Amino acid sequence: MEKQKISLLIITIFLAVFLRFYKLGKVPSSLYWEEAALGYDAYSILKTGKDFHGNIFPIVAFESFGDFKPSSYFYAAAVSEFFLGLNQFAVRLPSALAGIGIVALSMLIAKEIFGSQKHKNSLIVLSGLVTALSPWALQFSRTAFEANLAAFFSCLGIWLLLMAIKKRPFYFLLAALSFAFSIYTYHSARIFAPLLLISYALLFLKIVKKQWKWVLASALLGTVLILPIIFRIKDPQISHRFQETSAFTKVAPIVEINKKREADGNTILSRILHHRYWYYGETFLKNTLSHFDPNFLFIKGDENMRHSTGQVGIFYLPDALFLLVGVLFLGTTLSKKKGLFLIIWWLLALVPAGLTKAVPHALRTLLAVPAPQIILSYGVWKFIRRTCPPRLTPSGVGRRVRHIRLIKIFIPAAVFAIYAFFASRHLYDYFGDYQRRASWDWQYGYKEMVQFVSKNQKNYEKIYITRSLGRPSMYFFFYNKIDPAKVQQEEKKAPKDQGEMLRFENIIFGLPDKVLKGQKSLLVLGPGEKLEGQILQEIKDKNGNLVFNMVVNK
Repeated sequence: MEKQKISLLIITIFLAVFLRFYKLGKVPSSLYWEEAALGYDAYSILKTGKDFHGNIFPIVAFESFGDFKPSSYFYAAAVSEFFLGLNQFAVRLPSALAGIGIVALSMLIAKEIFGSQKHKNSLIVLSGLVTALSPWALQFSRTAFEANLAAFFSCLGIWLLLMAIKKRPFYFLLAALSFAFSIYTYHSARIFAPLLLISYALLFLKIVKKQWKWVLASALLGTVLILPIIFRIKDPQISHRFQETSAFTKVAPIVEINKKREADGNTILSRILHHRYWYYGETFLKNTLSHFDPNFLFIKGDENMRHSTGQVGIFYLPDALFLLVGVLFLGTTLSKKKGLFLIIWWLLALVPAGLTKAVPHALRTLLAVPAPQIILSYGVWKFIRRTCPPRLTPSGVGRRVRHIRLIKIFIPAAVFAIYAFFASRHLYDYFGDYQRRASWDWQYGYKEMVQFVSKNQKNYEKIYITRSLGRPSMYFFFYNKIDPAKVQQEEKKAPKDQGEMLRFENIIFGLPDKVLKGQKSLLVLGPGEKLEGQILQEIKDKNGNLVFNMVVNK
């Protein structure tokens, strides 16, 4: 690779590092409660070898607040907290590192995909740049979302599978290890990984047959590694999340189907035509196709303000053209199998989200990254190559030569200028106004509330903290760095709701119907909540919205 390409490669990695580390502990503006819960459970493991419920080194999942999160990210966060302590930066660090790893792997995967291309070095760098600047990849690389770490392990596994094609069968074993890690990291990977591996085996059947001993050994290794999950497949640790998010748990459609059967005389034909599986299939198809909604892809992104800024899609607007060009040329100018593998990768990553509610969903489909970014990079490169005039010949003279030279400079420059404009506009908004707009969604104000309560805790008999905004106990433990052993001891006797402690020392997490007269109490009220007393302080988010009222009961 010539010096110019190496320089661009270094710039790409530097850009990925900068964008994922710049103000990581401050942007987003505060921890979402799931981040706080993850961070404190990691702290508990680090200090005591148990989660805050007292479970010793959970392998399959952490109970957390009854939602049983896969375990890998907790241990990754425990490592970063070992070096950096319990803070927002440390909790988000594994995801930021995973995001940088995804950018690096996008280039390594592009190298394997575009290996036969004459300008493969340009495509490698371009794939890294597009992934580094991707609003989709960046959004989740700066927050403690398990999906981003799972996406890294999936990318690593896919790169190893592609390397195994080059007569390096030992990589099958490493790929099995990587996919097993992804399955222990995020729920969607438990569906995506098996589907992708089956697709790979079918697509590259000749290689799989030739290296069948290595493939079999890898399959056995992967199966052994995930046996704890297989044995507990019906336990809440595995099934709870699917039941909670599944699009197929609604009763109303089944009732409607039964009514249609009765109206048609409940015949065999009516039972076939009005079967719930038709409804399930239609729901799955609609949910999956919703991820190709142009508004989601290029305009607004995910409706959840933690998953998107709301000002850009998961791709930039010009990417619509380049994605189309990339898909059209992928199967005609590349190795058809490798090009098809990229598309299959993208489509299979949509399957877990297609089975759930709240679609389209940028987080549950994150395992697709960086497949569409590599396709997009190929589209950019193909667009430039096709729109630029052919190479100059010795016969080219005069004004025509100058015009061709200008066009060959102008078209790539225009493409990169347009892309730079959309990327810089997004980054300016992300690090700027988005922090104000989305501060409510990121539960801004909890840190300030905890600091006020902790400062005044000894001055009151009871302190009541509203649960209307979600999970106040974990913020209290996190920001005060409460000794996990003490929390574990209290957890045994404290009342709980879905695994959340409702009492710790003189603090009640929840509001009473009324406060006892003569009891000196501090009340932390949410918006619209009222109890008799004097307002001591208001806490507002960055948008000026009231988050908490600190009220003293006289």
